[in-house]
Amino acid sequence: MDRHNPARPWAGVVVVLWQGDRFLLTLRAKAPGAGCGGRPGGGRNLGETAFAAAVREVQEETGILCAPRSSFTTVDIIERDAHGAAAFHFLLAAVVANYVSGAITPRDDAADARWVTLEELASLPNVPMTAELVAQSRAQRDKSGFRKP
Repeated sequence: MDRHNPARPWAGVVVVLWQGDRFLLTLRAKAPGAGCGGRPGGGRNLGETAFAAAVREVQEETGILCAPRSSFTTVDIIERDAHGAAAFHFLLAAVVANYVSGAITPRDDAADARWVTLEELASLPNVPMTAELVAQSRAQRDKSGFRKP
């Protein structure tokens, strides 16, 4: 079944990846949100856990290895076509993760990527809910005690 004009929502993951006080912002290469900043993520494979999908998607999009720490919310991403039908519908598990290793090498769904602060995000075009998810993930990360300097 095609993910465009779906008959049902697609399960996926969105990852907020932290390195100190900066998080990884990717410039989306494909719809939905092409040309805007977002977080790495995408569809899950059959039998794949949210954490395994998080590691795979971050590595596929940026070449970076991450360590997922917790999931903190779910997000519905729904884009409608001109007739009001769902052109895309993803149900995403939001995962907060820490940087492990690697240099940013944008590929796959990412046209570009860089480390930014939440304050810098305010001046950048980004997909809906980016700032909210990053703020929620920072609170989750700090509450859980796995923040790294």
